[in-house]
Amino acid sequence: MMAIHLKITPTTQFPVFILLLIAPDNTPVTYKDAEVAMLELLKEADAPNIKVIHGVCVYGLQAAFYQYDREQQVVSPEPQGHVHFDLDLATESGAKRFIEVAEHVEQMCRELVPDLELPTFGS
Repeated sequence: MMAIHLKITPTTQFPVFILLLIAPDNTPVTYKDAEVAMLELLKEADAPNIKVIHGVCVYGLQAAFYQYDREQQVVSPEPQGHVHFDLDLATESGAKRFIEVAEHVEQMCRELVPDLELPTFGS
């Protein structure tokens, strides 16, 4: 599991994005465990001023996106008892969804820290 944190002060940081990688040798049983783990990580994230915590489970290029609305205490999509990989990150729709999530996370971070400097990638 990896989390991206927003650093508010030199000693204060909040998780804003959770990435859960599933090893290639995992069985369908662990897909259920992965969804349970993702739901726990989203709900237990200590990020008081972040309204929505995003997470993604990744198996190879397959991805399952989750978000937890902290105010309404609702996870989307609704848990299914196992990870449902609905997007391929190598496709246009998968890449687009990942970018949309990244942009939403950036927007939330900028609302908390307006002068936030983020790295840029690419040319």
